[in-house]
Amino acid sequence: MQKPRYLAWLIASLLSVCYGLFHLHFLQRALDHDQVVYLVNMLVFRPERPFFNPHHLAFESSGYWFIGVVRDLLPAPFSSDVTFILRLRSLLIACFGLFCACMYVERLTGRLRWAVVISIGLGLLHGTLYHATKIDTGIFPLAWCFPMLWAGQAVRRARTRRRLLFQSVWAGLIFFVGILLHQYLSLLATAIALALLLPLPGLRSSMHGSPVWRWPAVALMTAVTILPTAGAYYYAGHINYRLRFDKPDPGAAVGVWRHRTFQEWLFAYQVDGHWGKGFSEFRPEANVRGIVDVFVSQRRLRPKYGENYTFEFELARPFALEPLAFNAVAYFFLGTLTLLLLEFPRLVRRLDADLFALVFGILFLGALGAYFEPFYFEFWLVPVSMFFLLGGLLLATLLDRWSGWMADSAHSLAAALFLALAFFWGAHNLRYYLDSYSRLILLEGMAEWEPEYYERFQSRAIYRNPVDPRAHAGP
Repeated sequence: MQKPRYLAWLIASLLSVCYGLFHLHFLQRALDHDQVVYLVNMLVFRPERPFFNPHHLAFESSGYWFIGVVRDLLPAPFSSDVTFILRLRSLLIACFGLFCACMYVERLTGRLRWAVVISIGLGLLHGTLYHATKIDTGIFPLAWCFPMLWAGQAVRRARTRRRLLFQSVWAGLIFFVGILLHQYLSLLATAIALALLLPLPGLRSSMHGSPVWRWPAVALMTAVTILPTAGAYYYAGHINYRLRFDKPDPGAAVGVWRHRTFQEWLFAYQVDGHWGKGFSEFRPEANVRGIVDVFVSQRRLRPKYGENYTFEFELARPFALEPLAFNAVAYFFLGTLTLLLLEFPRLVRRLDADLFALVFGILFLGALGAYFEPFYFEFWLVPVSMFFLLGGLLLATLLDRWSGWMADSAHSLAAALFLALAFFWGAHNLRYYLDSYSRLILLEGMAEWEPEYYERFQSRAIYRNPVDPRAHAGP
């Protein structure tokens, strides 16, 4: 692993702090069904009988402890506003993810300007803005995918046996935490491990390229990931809920999962029947809807993020102002795929296992998004954000074929154009999503609860534009 670049650490830290302050100004007040359910799960959580959702094993438990710690640190009215505390938790993990993304790109390209530009672009994507202060699970796998990629990169670059051992153990622990944050990050861990096993040219000068060292390193990393993960799920499902492996035992089991076996609990979302119809009921427009919503907000006052297949592309008018944000998504995808296909051999020589970790991760997690819930962008958030990062990496890497002043000028111009695209999407998302949702407290899907039920979790004193919760103040 390269020696720390202190300027990169400083810039990445400042970028994360600025992103946090930006979101604290435009702090969303919107609540929906899932947010209230998660909030209540954390409030009724009890250490003597904890609640564990297998899809995101540590989400509710870590939220419960976070509320307890932060309540003692914050003054009123912040300490009494549970939604603010949990939104702050999401924002902190989002800022950490942005920091890791910046450091990962800087180590990969050696160019700090590209690290900053790509990280800003990631932060301004609609999916990131939407989940960064939401009481939901979406931001946690997105933020944690970057330390996972960074950890895999550190394993690849290990120059000594001792360093290789340390980085393998450290990467395994990071993968373990990621899987506890969200079950499907196991696919990204698999992608990184497979990329490290490939007999690529760059591995000859690192990781002791010989299989004698490379395979044991990946095996150690895998063991450090799997063993504590299996232990955590065994404790949560078998010891805590008393679920049997052979058949359901509602009399002996406890909790909401008592009518299931351990295996049915472990894969509860996959066997539930409500999700996982993306292949059997395949609709291309559903996947397009989910992917596009990661980039840009729909242009509606209260958009329905679900089975809404009204698109705003107008490719016949490529530079018309109204559809330009949506057209730019199509151009970005086509341009990135074209570069990837045409320059793949050169990219392999330059990016080595990091390229395959990204590509495998995008494919594995993209397949899960297409299978699980293709029309909603939460499951597209990680693979599409990684694709956006890959697009910036491809451009930065291909410009390295030039040298001297021409290379520096080309990098500066390309980075400026990439940043302009990010700010253009960010301005669109600020107008149609972030500003309006920082004024809105009530969303559709709350009809089964009286406003007094969820209003008691919030203090209007700490939000901008406090309005009547039953009214909507547009941007």
